[in-house]
Amino acid sequence: MIPVVFSSDHNFIMPTYVAISSMLAKASRACGIYLLVADDVTDEDKRILKELAKKYGSAIEFIPVGNVFDDTFCVRGITKATYFRLLIPWLLPQHDKVIYLDGDIVVTGDIAELYDISLGEGNLIGGIRTPGFSTNRKIRKEIENNGLNYREYINAGILIFNNALLRKENFKPIFLSHIDKKYSFQDQDILNITCKGHICFLPLKYNYTGTIKPDIIDMFVSMGLATQEDIADAVTSPVIIHYAGAKPWREFTSRWCDWVNHYRSTPFYSQKLIDGISSKVLYPAFSLKKTIKMLIKRY
Repeated sequence: MIPVVFSSDHNFIMPTYVAISSMLAKASRACGIYLLVADDVTDEDKRILKELAKKYGSAIEFIPVGNVFDDTFCVRGITKATYFRLLIPWLLPQHDKVIYLDGDIVVTGDIAELYDISLGEGNLIGGIRTPGFSTNRKIRKEIENNGLNYREYINAGILIFNNALLRKENFKPIFLSHIDKKYSFQDQDILNITCKGHICFLPLKYNYTGTIKPDIIDMFVSMGLATQEDIADAVTSPVIIHYAGAKPWREFTSRWCDWVNHYRSTPFYSQKLIDGISSKVLYPAFSLKKTIKMLIKRY
């Protein structure tokens, strides 16, 4: 069984459902799903997710996290639930290795591929470097201000946790000692700072974010962070598509149709939502916010 962990509050249940559904549809082996939940997740939320897991012959366990992160720094609409992953090794003591996935994803390949990757000796976590971060000067400066090398900075949306080693090295108080700090990228910064030098870098195809544009590709390759083959594999055959920026349930994004195709088969499906997003693409003049932004940039 492959243990896979998600975290969510009530407002993120819908995309999390889509993520879990897409993963189970492609998994070659049984998955044990663990959802770290905020206090506002309802019984109805749980019922719907249990039915989904049952449909694929899997099980889902809901793990309440409590109020540990109530006073944490929240930014860009990202709530305290993002910090829940910091407690995974201790909330799941029965597992020595787990996969963590954000809810704003679609799994388009077999999750077993990711789980079977060896992290190597001494590595605490495995993650994927993000081309958009490594090539953005402003973000690079923020990363460096935290004492990190931007070439080694990973996105925390898709992770492999070496639970056994994190417990052995008593990382819980180390993680928690950072939660009162106002890091721009919250728990992602915490993981990069505390696990520095002990991170296994995973192939880009396990966290394709849609930020791989021609100029970024050239910079990423020239930095020695990936080969052209790695990037081509990520673009043409991604195992996980991660909507780390714009969300496909709010606006049109790169690989939007991949998400919509899974969303259509969920109990949350709304044709009105799809039509609303499509109309903004077909008739952008009716999107007031985007029109104003366009005018500001132009003048």
